[in-house]
Amino acid sequence: MEAGDRLGRFELLEAIGEGGMASVFRARDPELRRDVAIKVLFPHLSRREEVVRRFQREARAAARLHHPAILQTFDVGGGEDGEPPHIIMELVRGASLHEHLAAHPPMLAEVVACLGVVIAEALAVAHDAGVIHRDLKPGNLLVSQDGRVLLADFGVAHVERDESLATRTGAVLGTPAYMSPEQASGEDIDGRSDLYSLGATLYHVATGAPPYSGSAMKVMSSLATPGALVPPAQRRAAIGRPLSDAILRLMAHDPAARPATAREAAELLRPLTAPLGEPAAALEAYCREPASYVEAATPRVVTRLLDDARAAQRAGRLAGALALVDRAAQLAPEDDAVATLVRDVTARRGRVVGVRRAAAVALVAVAAFGAVAAIVLGGRAPGGTATPSEAASAAGAVDAALGLVDASPASASAAPGDAAPADARLSDAERAEVAERAEVAERAELHDAQPARARPSTPDAARRRPPPEVVGARPEVVADAAPSPSASATPSEPATSPPVEPAGAAEPRRGAAIFAMDAWCELSVDGVRRGRADRTAAIPLAEGPHAAVCTQGPGLGEWRGAFEVRAGETREVRGALRRQVRVTVSVSGTSVTIAGKTIDNRAQVSLDNGRHRVTILRGAKDIGGGWVSIPRVASCTLRDQPVLDCYP
Repeated sequence: MEAGDRLGRFELLEAIGEGGMASVFRARDPELRRDVAIKVLFPHLSRREEVVRRFQREARAAARLHHPAILQTFDVGGGEDGEPPHIIMELVRGASLHEHLAAHPPMLAEVVACLGVVIAEALAVAHDAGVIHRDLKPGNLLVSQDGRVLLADFGVAHVERDESLATRTGAVLGTPAYMSPEQASGEDIDGRSDLYSLGATLYHVATGAPPYSGSAMKVMSSLATPGALVPPAQRRAAIGRPLSDAILRLMAHDPAARPATAREAAELLRPLTAPLGEPAAALEAYCREPASYVEAATPRVVTRLLDDARAAQRAGRLAGALALVDRAAQLAPEDDAVATLVRDVTARRGRVVGVRRAAAVALVAVAAFGAVAAIVLGGRAPGGTATPSEAASAAGAVDAALGLVDASPASASAAPGDAAPADARLSDAERAEVAERAEVAERAELHDAQPARARPSTPDAARRRPPPEVVGARPEVVADAAPSPSASATPSEPATSPPVEPAGAAEPRRGAAIFAMDAWCELSVDGVRRGRADRTAAIPLAEGPHAAVCTQGPGLGEWRGAFEVRAGETREVRGALRRQVRVTVSVSGTSVTIAGKTIDNRAQVSLDNGRHRVTILRGAKDIGGGWVSIPRVASCTLRDQPVLDCYP
């Protein structure tokens, strides 16, 4: 079918897209005098009875789903009298969420949560009807011109109540980067598989990159490996830990660890939308005018973060307060209220951290004394001492008592590795890195430490790990060695407080750097994540040498370099991530078009690594295609089976 043809009573006006199974046309319905979208199954698939049944089942599944965030299906036809199978749907003028992401920066965390609530509620309607989407991803979410986000393309939907062979073959259907581990391995799935895909979609929206990258086989390998997922907050610290934790729960490797239903997933995300109001309305307002909405919403979000941080500080939950001001500093580095609260919270932490260490030492000593008493009383075998785990429990209790960790059940059950990275930035001379560890990471650091009596006596060896990198502020000095025998090891002893630099000490001399890369990449400077490299934004840095890494992810482009910053000057740092890759074409068609060039099947071409739009041709007929990420390798083979990708 081509533009100008007729399909039943409909006149095909123009081709507007294509998927893995069908072309999509804008068409005119002369009877109802409205434009619609018609999805027409590819001719080579129309000859396969099983595929036609699945295609028509898509229409039946979607037609019984009614929700403001689900694309409306009007009718189904074809399959007889030589007419190709087709589905008539609501016409949405706009773009896919995948295209929206390419045109705009990553969303605010609160907007991401709004998107999650809206789609989770749509999934709840589908799951109640026995329909599992199976292919939820940014490309299957449509953003209309009026701001609505619609879940579309139930083309590979699995209908639980349909007993046809097509639903029981165990065939892997979907997109590897967003599919659940159980779907990737061909296991039976339920609605929790869609929740994993929702989490993977939110991961991409929040960080600007999918959870896994590289070839399809590499992605499948990562899906099969528990613990391979990098927490979203480590990719982009500005999203904050609450959203990062929610996404990690949705993407739990074990389905039992995810929310049990889509409605539970919506309720998991809903509290994160509070600063923006009703999720659907906020999401529509954002999609209509992304830049102006973010500009208007960010001050509200920052105000809410500061209010919550002050409340946490008053309650003595310093770790929670640090995490909140960390994100506020990411969103509003020049805000005076943020800078003031950063200094206030970090100063309080500096006053109590030495007390924590001394108290931990004291409790270890008490535990050891108790062990000796137990030996005398026959309660423990000779030679028994306080174990590291006993000392750790005691030290953890001290942390909780002093408010250095949150004692809430949620905090106690979180995994230490989930802590968000510390890379908050302020724009004035008193920039400070805050939230160097979140609640549980602080507890883990103390739990991992040896008892004080077993530590080496030298100052360098006494510290189990180096302090976190500090941007624009003096490193915190911690009294970490065991006190002398003459010192009193009580929590109230002023002598155990950390050293304080005299007032009026000179601030470090500062300059700045601008990173002008030849392609997008995620930047780290001196080990501190700085988000996506932006040639228009100067990053303030201390005078002296620095090292930077800018990467597009595993298997893709990466640049590393060293540079020096002078006080009062802005240094431009240039880097190249592009590399010529020898690509061999091996597809089911006769040729492909890439970057405006036609390449015959079995031929080779040199391309830059990165994303390329590929169209597969059979003769002059367009039979499929899509976006392909060419990895940073010497050579790869472009295939469209099992999915369109360039396989090293």
